[in-house]
Order: sequence, then structure tokens, then C-alpha cells
Amino acid sequence: MKSFDKRKAFGQHFLSDVGVINGIVDETIGALARHEGHSLLEIGPGKGAITRPLLSKLPMDKNFFVAERDKVLIEFWKPESRITQLLAGDFLDQSTEVLQTLGKIVVVSNLP
Repeated sequence: MKSFDKRKAFGQHFLSDVGVINGIVDETIGALARHEGHSLLEIGPGKGAITRPLLSKLPMDKNFFVAERDKVLIEFWKPESRITQLLAGDFLDQSTEVLQTLGKIVVVSNLP
């Protein structure tokens, strides 16, 4: 991804500690294994510090939903073929109807 400036209004921070990233990914994949039939939702994938390792371990039969509110990052993620659905805008502003279409989910995020 080209240079990207964090936006304070969004509370953006970008995770870089590989140990923390691997821990989050391992716990998420474990949670999916314990909850058969669930899909994965990542809130605020940012530049993909968690997303890329998750995608490398995510079973191909799992739906992967992403919620992102930053317009630049929404455009960055649009071409990713493994994303089943990209929820544009603040996750908290998503309608109940939209969220219900996701079905049962495991949620992962690195929010400030």
C-alpha cells in the first residue's frame, strides 16, 4: 500500500508487533474452529497487519466480512477476492438488517 497517514479522528493506530499479531490470529482461528458454521468479521482491518495473516490461515469455505470506515482503506480492500462482503462506514452505524445477513460470526479487531 502506498504511504498512508493515520487519521486521529478515526483513532487510527497500526499494529506492528509480530508476536501480538500472531497471538490474535491464532486465537481467532481457534475460535472459528470451536464455532463450526460461523463466519469471520474483522472490524477495522486498516492496512492488513491482522488481515493478511488471517487470510493465509482462514479455511477457504469460511465467509470473511470486513467493516471499514476510512474511505481510502475501503478502496484498498475492494479488490481482495477473499472478502465476502465489505461493510463500508462505521460498524456501529450498520443496520440490524445488514448485520443479520452475516449470520453467526466470530469478530476480530484491534481497536484503540
